[in-house]
Amino acid sequence: MNHIRNAFRAIVTLDRLKTTGCFLLLAVLACASHAVFLPQFFNMPFDPFTYYGGDATAQMVGAVPFLERSILDGNLFWNWEYGLGGDLYEQFSYYYSTSPFFYLMLLVKLAFGAAGGNFESAQEWRLIASILKQIICMALMFALVRQEGKRRTWAVLSAAVYGCSIWYIDNSFAFDFMTDAMIWLPAIVMAFNVLKRNWDAPAKEKSKFAWLPLCLVMALCLVNNFYFAYITLFFCIVFALIFAYAPASSFETRKKALLIWTKRILALAGTVIVALGLAAIAFFPSVLAFLGADRTQVTPTFDFFAPLEFFGIVPEALFFKGGSYFATDSQTYAFPLFVLLALLINYRKASSMTRRKSLLAAIMIAAWMVPLVSSAMNGFSYPSNRWCYLVVFAVAYAIPNWLDAIVEQKTAKPVVIAVIAAFMILCWITHDWRNEAASNVLDYHFAELGKSDAIMLLLQIAAIVLLFVAARSNMRPHAQRLIAPSIAACVLAASLISMPFGPYSLASGYRDSGGAETIGAPGSNPSADLQELFEGSNQTCEAYALLSDKTDDHHAFFRSIDEETVAEGLDELGHLARYENRSWLMGTYPVSVYNSLIGKDISQWLKLDQHVSSTSLSASHYRGFDHRLFLENAWGVQYKFNTQINEASNLYGYNAVESDPLVYENEHALGIDLWYDSYLPQSAADTWTYAQKDAALLQTAVLDDAAIAQNPMVGALANERGLDNTVRAIEISPDNASFNNCTLENVSFDGGILTQATVAAGEDARIRITLPEQNEPGEYLLEFTATNTEGVSWTMTANGEEFWTGGSDHRWKYPTEEYVLCFPAGTAPLQTLDLELEEGTYRISDLRVEFNSYQNLDEWTDSRNACSLEDLTVNGGHVSGTAHPDSAGILALSIPYSSNWTCTVDGKQYETFPVNGIFTGIALEPGEYAIELHYTNKAFVASAGITLATALALLAWAVATFVRGRKQHMAD
Repeated sequence: MNHIRNAFRAIVTLDRLKTTGCFLLLAVLACASHAVFLPQFFNMPFDPFTYYGGDATAQMVGAVPFLERSILDGNLFWNWEYGLGGDLYEQFSYYYSTSPFFYLMLLVKLAFGAAGGNFESAQEWRLIASILKQIICMALMFALVRQEGKRRTWAVLSAAVYGCSIWYIDNSFAFDFMTDAMIWLPAIVMAFNVLKRNWDAPAKEKSKFAWLPLCLVMALCLVNNFYFAYITLFFCIVFALIFAYAPASSFETRKKALLIWTKRILALAGTVIVALGLAAIAFFPSVLAFLGADRTQVTPTFDFFAPLEFFGIVPEALFFKGGSYFATDSQTYAFPLFVLLALLINYRKASSMTRRKSLLAAIMIAAWMVPLVSSAMNGFSYPSNRWCYLVVFAVAYAIPNWLDAIVEQKTAKPVVIAVIAAFMILCWITHDWRNEAASNVLDYHFAELGKSDAIMLLLQIAAIVLLFVAARSNMRPHAQRLIAPSIAACVLAASLISMPFGPYSLASGYRDSGGAETIGAPGSNPSADLQELFEGSNQTCEAYALLSDKTDDHHAFFRSIDEETVAEGLDELGHLARYENRSWLMGTYPVSVYNSLIGKDISQWLKLDQHVSSTSLSASHYRGFDHRLFLENAWGVQYKFNTQINEASNLYGYNAVESDPLVYENEHALGIDLWYDSYLPQSAADTWTYAQKDAALLQTAVLDDAAIAQNPMVGALANERGLDNTVRAIEISPDNASFNNCTLENVSFDGGILTQATVAAGEDARIRITLPEQNEPGEYLLEFTATNTEGVSWTMTANGEEFWTGGSDHRWKYPTEEYVLCFPAGTAPLQTLDLELEEGTYRISDLRVEFNSYQNLDEWTDSRNACSLEDLTVNGGHVSGTAHPDSAGILALSIPYSSNWTCTVDGKQYETFPVNGIFTGIALEPGEYAIELHYTNKAFVASAGITLATALALLAWAVATFVRGRKQHMAD
């Protein structure tokens, strides 16, 4: 029995109990940070709150279950539910596809049967994941401080300042993938400390393996997210330059120390290179995806130095809560006020580690004040706060050393406490004035100061007073032991109040911080509202279920268009809830997507080659095809659906499905394959108008010179046949074009086109074009170039549909001024085309109208279906079928052309080529062929080879080093 008791005491020591208590406290803080979100998921008696963050909601709510379902289906790469089809591994690498935490949570969710869930399930687990990550962040920071020999209380404070920072909380339930980056910093420094101790150890005690922990942690950081790896690498360079140096006293020893420092830096660089080799499987495909993405934006404009107005609001940014600077992201920290006492420390008498940590914090805070740094950290784009977790870490890392120095040097003197208190009161009194001045110059806003801010500051001043008391030497030991926990209690209580989504927010209704916000009001149920937006009402869900069932049949292929705009009665919630990605939850294969890494080829073909005008002119998405029937048919669009029963587009060729009145089926759908028996060179297509380009898609293949040279058999195809004459130009002249509530200057008409005009649009301005009699079904294309002379954002409305264009300085404005708007006539003739303009002055040029007739649609459909693939199977990155052409021709598959697709015909590899600038083409002679296409991410394969080679080389080195060490040990 005594043996058991002694063993228990050895395991459950007071020291371990205290550490366990600290971790429990950190877990409580993590739950408190998310207090606003807890009630709606766990039936707590509070009004519900649901996070709604525009981009975050649209891009990420559905992304996690979508990626989970794809992986569970055995497919991490090509997926047809991603717009026109896309590589999930590459194009989701900005978010989750390479994140170890995503896969960790996938395993956890699998254990609970929750992987690939619906909107509500995804949000629940997003919350749980955020809390767990925050606990890990704080636990690692706690472990780092304890590793360096600091007291537990200071470790808890440091962990709370880091993990409970507004930067983390603001992104926790919004851009949750960003918070992964915070986990690696303390882990990297802990691994660095292991290596540094090995450097400083006697020769006999040195280990050749001491660099491996740092290498492995760096590899995981590089794997996790390429974007934040870039930011963290900047931190590592600065950190290494400061902490790898060994101080020296004389010139000779300094010279030697500099040489040692250089060797250490080179060793660290080598460690990162090996880590990069290990991380290649995720890092290189991600970088290539980023470089190949359509993320065009305007050149950012900003000053090198922040304007004076910014320095006026620095107190709020550093010590208060809730504000923003530069971008709409939160850039406030709510640091404890006692960090001001660090300015008074005598650094000559302070330890070397205190000086180094202070230098690191000073560099990071100074960098935060330079807009150029915030731009460079965002890929030399607009200045953003995404890198500011480095600032949080640098300050939190220095706090234990500052506290020890403050106590030892008695920095917290009564006069200093009074000065800090007076400074805060002055900031409070002048807050409104400084905030207004900053708002006029910066993209900055700070909420009005309230009682929560006052309580927060009073608690922090109380902590400074306690630091003054802690420095007294005449205190009793028992009282002395209570001081540090009391300081921690004050600071932690202040943190609870400053949390944007914490307990105070839950009680007071304070629910926003920078770019993140929640919604909720007494009596409302925003969780249900958002669920309806992303999953639809019961009636809408029936339509989704009908289409989703079809995706289970791999022997069928279809694409669809979701035409819903905003659900009735939910306008307040829905105006930013972009619906492109609803398919990720519903499985409906729509031809649209909203994501940060859209491939250039698809996006530019739609936006620049065909000029499909979207309701929002942005690089981050492509949407529908704006009713352009020929484009829809060429891409294999088979269904349209809409939540509004009487408002669904019922154009020529679309008929309501009997089983669901919301779904319309295209009787002219071409599926995935189009057969062309003729071709035209790209040089001919370059002269076509957009209406002619649309019509040509269903008539002839367009090949570039390389494709023609690659396939000699295409020379036998008919290449002189002209296009059917189904496009009719509508003459624009003063007789049929009216400008209501507009003032015109420099107006010029020529050849039935409005060649130029400066239009000053007033209230309810409208350009109306009277159309001639329409005797057949078809669609009108209104084509023109337009710019707002003042460079501001503007909106136009065509047939009740709004089109928004960002201002000249809008960060995601797509670089085009050309618009092609479709007015579907269908079977109901149109008398006029109406284009409503927002108030402003516009330069309009080359305005033309063309009518694209559907008269030959049946004939074109039959011709393109003349050699459809039989026994068709479309299953992720595998497409197969048999073709039986009676004559030579080109089989064009509506698969975005990519070298990652490999084609075999009758088991032999076959070269494909681009058709019509985007489709995947296969040239065939008469005969019978078994055709297969497989998608292989070649960058992934090559990168996986690098990772495997690096891992094997590292393993071989480790074994050889271990064996050599054993032999040497036995010899000694």
